[in-house]
Amino acid sequence: MAKQRVLLALVGEQPMPIIIPVFQRPPDKLVLLCTPQTARMVGRIRRALSLADATREVQVAKHQTAFSPYDPEQVEKECLAAIEDCGDCEISINITGGTKVMSAAAVLCAHSIGAEAVYVVTDGAGTLVKWRKDSVTHEPVDVRIPIDVRFASHGLQAVPGNPWEESYIEASRLLADLTSTHPHQRLTQSVARTRIACDTREVCLWRPSAAEKTAAWRLADMGFWHATLGSDSALRIGLFDDPVCRDFVCGKWLEAYAYQACSGSGAPFDQCWPNVVISSKDGLVVNELDMVVCKNEEMAVCSCKTGGRVAKDEAREAIYELDSVAGAMRAGRYCRKVLISSRFGLPDSAFGRARESGITVITGQDLPRLADMIAKAMT
Repeated sequence: MAKQRVLLALVGEQPMPIIIPVFQRPPDKLVLLCTPQTARMVGRIRRALSLADATREVQVAKHQTAFSPYDPEQVEKECLAAIEDCGDCEISINITGGTKVMSAAAVLCAHSIGAEAVYVVTDGAGTLVKWRKDSVTHEPVDVRIPIDVRFASHGLQAVPGNPWEESYIEASRLLADLTSTHPHQRLTQSVARTRIACDTREVCLWRPSAAEKTAAWRLADMGFWHATLGSDSALRIGLFDDPVCRDFVCGKWLEAYAYQACSGSGAPFDQCWPNVVISSKDGLVVNELDMVVCKNEEMAVCSCKTGGRVAKDEAREAIYELDSVAGAMRAGRYCRKVLISSRFGLPDSAFGRARESGITVITGQDLPRLADMIAKAMT
């Protein structure tokens, strides 16, 4: 009979280095070794693993005694006590979490009993370093960690919105094509500005281009607005009172386009969720995210802006939003941030701020390559 596989894990402030090895090769039991400051992580990790079919059966236990993160003798003592509690099992120790003192003490402990020490490399492509006293191996990370599991490990609940209907997807492709191939088009931005003035019923576009007229007629035929061309060469777009339709033509079309680009069978992602609602454990809504995708160990939070307001204002708002929701304590260090804009350019100050915040910016001309650019940002 095969021995039970037990993974001991040092617990630090970041849960993903604990979650990743469990998904890579689910153990029979996960024992978490905590400091007083990280004991709160146990419930989050237990709940997160319970959400996925691949890890639902893993037993999650907390070692009974917490220890100081800067006392190597105490760390080693508790590691050995946890090992003794496991009995005759195949034991590995995940040394990634916690302080360097904790990791060093855990390595000595692992070597003393001939156990395997596991370390999650976070730089570049994900790798698990597996180290026994006499050998070291490097194993590429290959995991499929669902979006809700990732947020649950940070104490948050994530729920996707409904997928976009095909008619909206078709219209979004039409508007994205207009945007990416005609840098001077005014149609989408003129309509987007009416989000602020909700009582506006008509948008007037003087001397529209042939591409703008074609797009306007097609969306009118599809039932998204009325379109007329007057004798004064003015294209008049009559907006409907239906809030769903109005929100879509005023900017939500970019979210629909991003979703269809990232969710199809050929898309380079494991999972794509639109309109994600993030809540705390008591049900209080924390954020609403335009789109979240994940691939292997990485996740990306995407914010879509269509340029209805002054570019620098929208960019500043989006950057602040991404910094808030995709920070280390909300979504973890394995989360990328992406700003998708329908504009061809943003102010230099916005690009500079985005770079400082580690945000990938995708602008209008890059919409046809949107999925590939997000995937590249996650590698």
